[in-house]
Amino acid sequence: MSERTEHAAERRADLLDAERMLRKGEQRLQGILEAAYEAFVALDAEGLILNWNAEAERAFGWSRAEAVGRPFADLVLPPAAHARYRREVERLRESAADRSVGRTAQLRMLHRDGNEFPADLRLALHSADDSHLIHVFVRDLSDREQAARDRRRAEEELAYQRLHDSLTGLPNRTLLLDRLGHALSLARRRGTALAVLCVDLDRFKLINESLGHAAGDEVLLEVVERVREVLRASDTMAHTSEDGLARLAGDEFVLICEEVGSERDAVGVGERIADALSAPIALGDQKIFVSTSVGIALAEPDATPESLLRDAGNARHRAKERGRARFELFDPAVHARVADRLGQETALRQALERGELCAHYQPIVSVRDGEWVGAEALVRWNHPDRGLLLPADFLPLAEETGLIVPLGRWVMEQACAQAALWQSGVCRTRPYRVSVNLSGHQLLHDDVKAMTVEAMESSELDPSRLAVEVTETVLLDDANDAASTLAD
Repeated sequence: MSERTEHAAERRADLLDAERMLRKGEQRLQGILEAAYEAFVALDAEGLILNWNAEAERAFGWSRAEAVGRPFADLVLPPAAHARYRREVERLRESAADRSVGRTAQLRMLHRDGNEFPADLRLALHSADDSHLIHVFVRDLSDREQAARDRRRAEEELAYQRLHDSLTGLPNRTLLLDRLGHALSLARRRGTALAVLCVDLDRFKLINESLGHAAGDEVLLEVVERVREVLRASDTMAHTSEDGLARLAGDEFVLICEEVGSERDAVGVGERIADALSAPIALGDQKIFVSTSVGIALAEPDATPESLLRDAGNARHRAKERGRARFELFDPAVHARVADRLGQETALRQALERGELCAHYQPIVSVRDGEWVGAEALVRWNHPDRGLLLPADFLPLAEETGLIVPLGRWVMEQACAQAALWQSGVCRTRPYRVSVNLSGHQLLHDDVKAMTVEAMESSELDPSRLAVEVTETVLLDDANDAASTLAD
């Protein structure tokens, strides 16, 4: 074989080896593309599909045989995305001189079944045989978009829950104060009046205690629905709407009435609510009747959402005190009394802490020989501003607020300690007792017995030297419980 022939044979062998290596490389590359988690599409300079991997088949619904040779844009892009895609391809070609040629874009893509989905496209320019091929990698963003929608819905739901009552769906106190603030600003700009109604169901606690909280919830939902029906048709006397209704807590609701002409207009809305609730509410085989106590406050020029809500609440409290099932308009004088009462309560709490209370002892004398046989412990308050106060000046407040319990404990401890001193000194030779009055609230309190025993033990007082006194009204109010406590 000539040298030329041998050289030609070697050259053919080299070409065959190079071709085999190229095919292996192409196969290896195709294998990589087939295994890719993203859709891959290769396009020629005219935008026709040259290659189409398995993930592209899944993403778009077209097989490789069906896709190859067809225009990419027409096959997988909705008409609205064509212009954007063409701009991205043009910019890609303009930047061909750049070594890091590539473009990214988010477009709507089109599945074979006609459904669109969001996708992230990465376009790369590849030179081959003096022509430019375009490689497209497509990542389906449907899951990400769905996750974003779910996140937005969750955020909206949380925002809604922060501002609305979970049972009725009505605005809660936070949203109510915001809306009331807007309503006040609008009323001032327009020069119109604004009223707030605080509506409370009478004796609702009995429904929960006797029928259960589930039944109570049913009653509340029915009440809300009836009130809403009233508000939908309440444009004749005062401008109200469902947006003006809110639930504060429990069975307490608030209604904002805008553009009221007078107090009578606001009362008229309350009367229609009472009428709507006068019909019985069916709970299974039972029928429940509910009534309402309503407090009404009209906005003063300097009113704030908090003050207006407070005034309506005070008026509602006044309605309950005066017999329930009635309306009460806010009275500044009543508010002054409530504020004064709150101040007195605070002062009385501080009196216990500051040692402003003192015990006086009224002698008990034997009618037989005129001898001093005992003493009654009486409490006094050395008020820093009002001087020495008698029990009638502060004990009713202590009873109402529950302060009578710590106050009574203090009196019992003082009385036992003083009686112990008498027992160890001047009165050893004859019976000498100290009497302590117990109120009805104290007598029925759980720790009254423990409190009495503790006071005697700590002072080492002979139990025979302590007398506990109660009034007849205590026995009449709850004779069984009172007698049981005294017997113990």
